Amino acid sequence: MISREELVETFKQQPQVVIDRMIAQKALKLEYRNFLIDFLIEEMPHNPKWNDFMWLALLPRRLSVVTVDNFCNLACRMCGGSKGKMKWLKPDMLQKMLNHCPTTEVITFVAGNSEPMLNPDLRENFKILNDHNIYSTFVTNGHYLNRKNIEAMIEFQQPTSVNVSLDAIDPKIYKDIRGADNSKVISGLFKLIEAKEKVGVDFPHISLLMVGMEDNISELSKFVKLADQLGAMRVHVDHMLGQHRPGDFTLNPEWRQHVVEALDLAEKLNVLLQIPLDSMEILKREGFLSKNKKTLVKEGNSQKPVKKEKIEFHDGASCGAKAVTVNDNLEDTKLTMQTGHCPWLKEAHINIDGAIRPCCNMPANMGNIYEIPLWENQNFLQTRLHHSQGEIERLCMGNSNCTYVQELKEKGVRPRYFRKETILRKASELFIS
Repeated sequence: MISREELVETFKQQPQVVIDRMIAQKALKLEYRNFLIDFLIEEMPHNPKWNDFMWLALLPRRLSVVTVDNFCNLACRMCGGSKGKMKWLKPDMLQKMLNHCPTTEVITFVAGNSEPMLNPDLRENFKILNDHNIYSTFVTNGHYLNRKNIEAMIEFQQPTSVNVSLDAIDPKIYKDIRGADNSKVISGLFKLIEAKEKVGVDFPHISLLMVGMEDNISELSKFVKLADQLGAMRVHVDHMLGQHRPGDFTLNPEWRQHVVEALDLAEKLNVLLQIPLDSMEILKREGFLSKNKKTLVKEGNSQKPVKKEKIEFHDGASCGAKAVTVNDNLEDTKLTMQTGHCPWLKEAHINIDGAIRPCCNMPANMGNIYEIPLWENQNFLQTRLHHSQGEIERLCMGNSNCTYVQELKEKGVRPRYFRKETILRKASELFIS
């Protein structure tokens, strides 16, 4: 492994040669990229020649990628699905995508209106991810946890985490929500665990997702039990299509009791349970958490350890609201939320056709990832510059699911809107500010 000093010294002498070699070796990421960014931050304000490489600080570390579009095997209550002509991410498309964004470290294969595991090219795509040393995560309904896909997961150790949107353990409630039988999903989860244990591999980790609704929040304790049986990484609960929409779990008059019971069980079983922050604040304010030993976290308290994620991941599971565990100090969590910039600065959302968006909820055009490399895409770089300085597009304020927009409105902060310029701002302005 080359040291920071060696890399930076070589970069000073032949910057483009170093960049080209790192791209060819699929090494323009992680600590090597960080070394170069640190150097650029120090030097750009003093030497304009380094402005040509400012793009290195603006390219995303993560991509949120639609891998199947226009078709789903289910038509769920919160989505409705799609029954059009299926499109999917083919290996040559993924290869070009990664060639044009060599800084990619993690890819989230998002669900959207389709099911990612319907992609017939999963094996080939997994191989490409490994060739580029990229972690991946899936959000899936779990109905295609079949032998073929499980074997591919075990062989390639992809995805790193599989996030199963289960929503209900009770077959009747599940059918009411998703119009299908959940026995196949639960069976597939145990088969995946069995296959992992047989070979002795770590990945994929499993997490269970629940879109919290009036009729399924009573299932939360069952989710915790299933997570314990599976050795799952976590249980994550979200609001129904954003905060407090019709059908949301907070409309169930007994939601507080159901959540508190699940939190108590999670503590007992040592399961990581994530609940929307706003709901946890209600429970704390109304005294429902005072009985829980781990709720009011004070400095010096010894805490029973909970299961931790082994890697950083952003899995596309949340539709917007910040989720916390009972271990989090809610006051500190609230205080440390920042209105400094768009939360998608480290990633970009990519459609099947290659269209780049700031996030999954924002239709703003940022070019096409298949057409030119991101470091040559002036549209993309301009947008990232503005986002990094706290500016957003006007369309963003209509996105009620965005945590940044929620916080701006809550704190009464009037955001700055940007207009796309024909010439990029000087890179030094970004770092000086």
